[in-house]
Amino acid sequence: MTSSPSKRIRTASPSRDAGTIPAQSKPKSSPMLSASSSPYMPMFSHFRSELDAHHDRRERVIKASRDITANSKKIIFTLQRAPSLGSALPNGITTEIGGKTTTIGTLLKSIYPSDLASINVWRYHWQLSPGIQELMEAAVFQHYLLTQELLNFADAQKLVGQLVGDELVGGGLLTEEDYLLGVFDSVGEMMRWSVSHLAVSRGRGEGDEALVKDLRTLRLALEMLKTHGAGCERDVEKKMEVMQSCVDKVENTAYGLVVRGSERPKEWIPEDKFPEMHD
Repeated sequence: MTSSPSKRIRTASPSRDAGTIPAQSKPKSSPMLSASSSPYMPMFSHFRSELDAHHDRRERVIKASRDITANSKKIIFTLQRAPSLGSALPNGITTEIGGKTTTIGTLLKSIYPSDLASINVWRYHWQLSPGIQELMEAAVFQHYLLTQELLNFADAQKLVGQLVGDELVGGGLLTEEDYLLGVFDSVGEMMRWSVSHLAVSRGRGEGDEALVKDLRTLRLALEMLKTHGAGCERDVEKKMEVMQSCVDKVENTAYGLVVRGSERPKEWIPEDKFPEMHD
C-alpha cells in the first residue's frame, strides 16, 4: 500500500486591496517643557531680580559718592579763604560750609540704610570710598584750621555718624583706610593755605613757626606708618611722595621768607607796589 505524500499546510496571508495603504504607527515624541512649567525658571528669575537690584543699588551709591566728593571739594575751596589759624571762622564761611555739610548728610541718608544695610556696607565699599575720603580731607582740614590739631579717627567716626543721624553707624561707613588716605590728602590743602598765609604775613605772623612745626610733625608721623599687607598699601605709597613734597614746599617758603626778611628792614616795601614813589 503506497503512503500518500505529507501535505504541507500554508497559512494564507491576509488579502490586501491594491488601493489601500497600510497605516504606519507614528513615533511618540517626548513632550517639550514650556518655559512656564520648567522647575528652573523661578530660580533664574530670582537671580535676575537680584542682579538688577544689585546694579541699581550700585549706581545709586556711585552717584551719591560723586555728589559727596563735589560738595566736599566746595567745602575745601571755602576753607581756603580762612583768614587765620586756630580761631573761629567768619560767619559767611561758616554758613556756606554748613549748607554743604547738610547736603552731604542728605546724600548719605539717601543710601543708608536703604542701600548700605548689613553686609552691603562692605559690598559697595569701593564705590563709596572716594566720597568718604574727600569728606575726611575736608573734615581734617577744617578741624586743623579751627583747633590747630589733627582730627582723630574716633572723632571722625562720630562726625560721619552725626551726618547719617546715628553715631553708631560711623564705624561702618568710615574705615581706617579711608580716614588715613583723607589725612594724606589734607596735607596738600594745608600746604596751599600755608603758602598763601606765609606770603601775606611774610613769615612774621603769629603761629607761622608753629604751622611749619605742625606739618613737619605730621609728616614724621605718616612716614612711620607701616601699611605692608594692608588694602591701602599702594595708595599710601603714591600719596606719601605727594605729602612729603607738600611739606617741603611749606618749609622752603618759610625759610626763604625768614632769611630774606632778616636782611630787610621792617619798613621795606617792594618797589613795584608804589611805583609813583620812584618817579
